[in-house]
Amino acid sequence: MVLAVVLAVIVGTLVVALLYLQWRTSRVSHDARQTEFAGGTVPSPLPDGSYQGQVRGYTGSWIGKSFDLATGTGVNNFKDGHQLYPFKFYAGHGLSDKIPVLKIDYNVPQNSWWVRHLVDEVVQTSPNHFLGKIHVHIAGLTFSVGYFTLEK
Repeated sequence: MVLAVVLAVIVGTLVVALLYLQWRTSRVSHDARQTEFAGGTVPSPLPDGSYQGQVRGYTGSWIGKSFDLATGTGVNNFKDGHQLYPFKFYAGHGLSDKIPVLKIDYNVPQNSWWVRHLVDEVVQTSPNHFLGKIHVHIAGLTFSVGYFTLEK
């Protein structure tokens, strides 16, 4: 009996999480920034150095990303000087939009298991101005959860 309740709670939580992620994906795909994202290009030249970041409506401590073009790696920067959530980056096709993008892949050994499911995709919309899309990629399913900007 207890096992059945525990399993029901777990399954129910997973269903609610998947429904929420699907709802977010729908909102992101209908956002006005989707047209701008779809019209963007792979950044040229590829990013190198620190870029200031912004997420509309976000008031947390994330302030941008640093890229090391020579190694194809980078890290997220925070107000307190911390650098967290390292990533590798490379050009590729988008998970959901199927356009050429710069992929920021968090599936690296230094990250926790839950961070490894994140993939950002970045396009250049004007010189030194990039629009990014945040994805959660789980078990072959891709959910889009938001946008961010980066500027040199």
